[in-house]
Amino acid sequence: MPGTEAHLLLTFSTPLVQIADAMVELFDAVAASLKWTDGGSAHE
Repeated sequence: MPGTEAHLLLTFSTPLVQIADAMVELFDAVAASLKWTDGGSAHE
């Protein structure tokens, strides 16, 4: 996570082997769409 020592681990899987290649593309698009924003200094 930017500005911290924290990490984000994303794990995706599909039980449908027949569409696995398409799902990899979808999962990659989801991961690529993540945006980091400055949420201020408040931590819970």
